[in-house]
Amino acid sequence: MKQTINLAIIVSLGFMGSFPVYSRGFIGIGTVGMFEQQVGPELLSPASEEVDIFQKDSLEFRWLRRSLIGVDHYDFKLYKGYNMYASDLIFQQKVPYQTGSIEVKTTLFEANQVYTWSLVRVSDNGNKSDKSFYSFRAIKK
Repeated sequence: MKQTINLAIIVSLGFMGSFPVYSRGFIGIGTVGMFEQQVGPELLSPASEEVDIFQKDSLEFRWLRRSLIGVDHYDFKLYKGYNMYASDLIFQQKVPYQTGSIEVKTTLFEANQVYTWSLVRVSDNGNKSDKSFYSFRAIKK
């Protein structure tokens, strides 16, 4: 009887000791723990050196949504030039978590100018991912 109780205690301690590992693995499915680094969103387009804006009403910015679990929204920002300073910010918007793109009016763009767009994923708990960004030149062919 004593051996059975000892075995039960050992098994339950073993299970409890491994619980944080399973818990942490579960967190990795879509949400991020408080102290874990969040990788920035993967940008899909525009992701070329030049983007033709001729005869277009808007330009679509798209990104890959890996998971919706724990995501509150995305912070989208568009800058004129390569620098991401507040003084160069020309457009910003909070984008709902279930959205994987945003359209921006081409009237904001000038031909032969460089623009940089950035995206940050914001979690339900307020944590922010690393910033993903890409620069391109707006052209009119």
